[in-house]
Amino acid sequence: MKDLLVHTCCGPCFVYPHSILKDTYRITSYYFNPNIHPSMEYMRRLETLAGFCSSAGVDLRVGEYDPQVYLRAVAGNENDRCRTCYSIRLNEAARFAAEKGYDAFTTTLLI
Repeated sequence: MKDLLVHTCCGPCFVYPHSILKDTYRITSYYFNPNIHPSMEYMRRLETLAGFCSSAGVDLRVGEYDPQVYLRAVAGNENDRCRTCYSIRLNEAARFAAEKGYDAFTTTLLI
């Protein structure tokens, strides 16, 4: 079975991809979302995801939370903020997956 890193924006968005992929891959959920603020919302999403991962037996990895990364990247570029945000998160997921030796990576943002 291959190892798959799934960039995850929140718990509810992870449920469906997990149900489809769990029989084919060893899944790790990667929570990296510097775009989410305030921090209370960030933590609420992380806690929900952690609860699901715990009950489903999924390894959860959490990237560094620094909303300034997102805010600096979109400042003056508000018309393209979605593309910028996706780029930040997917580039980090790809970097993490390569560094840790995953066979592949994907994101819940595709569904």
